[in-house]
Amino acid sequence: MKALFSKRLSAHVTEVTGYLKYVLNDFFVIALMFFVGGLALEYSQILKHLNYGMWWIKPLVVILGLLIVQVSHFTTLVQKPDYVFLLPREKDFYSYLKSAYNYSLLMAIPVQIACGIVLVPLINISRNSYDIIGILAYLITFTMLKVSMISFDLLTSYHIPKNYLYNKFNIRVAYPTVLLIIAVFLNSYLAVGLVIVLNLFIYHLIIKSKHNPLNWNKIINSENSRMLNVYKFFNMFTDVPQLTTSVKRRSYLSFLMGIFKTNHDNTFSYLYIRGLLRNNEFSGLYIRLSLIGIILLAFIDNKILSVVISLLFIYLIIFQLIPFYKHFEGNAFVHIYPISEKDKVLGFKKVLSFLSCIVLVVFFIASFIGTGSLVYSLLSLILNYLLSVVMVRIYMSKRIMKS
Repeated sequence: MKALFSKRLSAHVTEVTGYLKYVLNDFFVIALMFFVGGLALEYSQILKHLNYGMWWIKPLVVILGLLIVQVSHFTTLVQKPDYVFLLPREKDFYSYLKSAYNYSLLMAIPVQIACGIVLVPLINISRNSYDIIGILAYLITFTMLKVSMISFDLLTSYHIPKNYLYNKFNIRVAYPTVLLIIAVFLNSYLAVGLVIVLNLFIYHLIIKSKHNPLNWNKIINSENSRMLNVYKFFNMFTDVPQLTTSVKRRSYLSFLMGIFKTNHDNTFSYLYIRGLLRNNEFSGLYIRLSLIGIILLAFIDNKILSVVISLLFIYLIIFQLIPFYKHFEGNAFVHIYPISEKDKVLGFKKVLSFLSCIVLVVFFIASFIGTGSLVYSLLSLILNYLLSVVMVRIYMSKRIMKS
């Protein structure tokens, strides 16, 4: 069973690596460097204005710590057919899950430590001291809380009696909140001791329950949900065949279809705008990226960083919409339209230009709210417009020709 997990892990890493080459392209890496550098600069500036007397710092540390421990999940790489084909090996499946557990910890612990280190300056302010041992106690608490969550996921891979002491809400929210409050407001060493007891308790339950029947539905659904989130992220940068789409009528957006007149020249413009409005996958990505960009721009007062973020999100929005050009390829009726491929491309460009213009306007407003500078907001608007023109008129055409 360990060999099976190793084989699946190798295939998983190969798949993820294949998508990462599209994510970590040159433009995105450069933009990400500016973004992270800008956030670090803003964080350092904010820390200079904080002091121990501010009442909200300790609650903020608790909230941020609670958010940190929610990052990353139990990775099993279990597939739906396993419920049938591996059922005879159910008693031996613990070794498979143990390998998955070790891999999940290997991925999760460095993230927890890195995020905890980022919080160290804020923790020092909340403690009004720079005690290295105390900081280590905080980091251990963060890390062990994550271990307890992944251990709980391993435990619930088996059918276990329902118990209010170890249900999902308590393990993921209640206990971490209490332990973080103890660490921040009372004693960090006491929190370490309690989180170790919590992990020993869960480990005892795992040993006690590992001979129980497997909860196949839970394992399969959890892994499918995790992979769906991974694929959704990659889908922001490239096509992901594993994602299935759904269609939903949004009558409240029907007025947008009136932007393009229903004549021969706008046949594909009308078709594409209608398809995008009803397609959950692409419209969801468009809305999510736009909202995230608006929120960031509205709360960042650094002018250069604001320009970089707006360019990054304009790039991502247009980039993730381009694959929709092939959305109707499987429809035979589309291919009998008396319309040339050139007019089809032109129709799609009109739709992309329209959607990007909406984002340009709202980003301009959000940038002005955040920076308070009309000059930099106009500069951001001009640069965003130039980028959208390049993406729609040049990059899109080349990408369509290659595909």
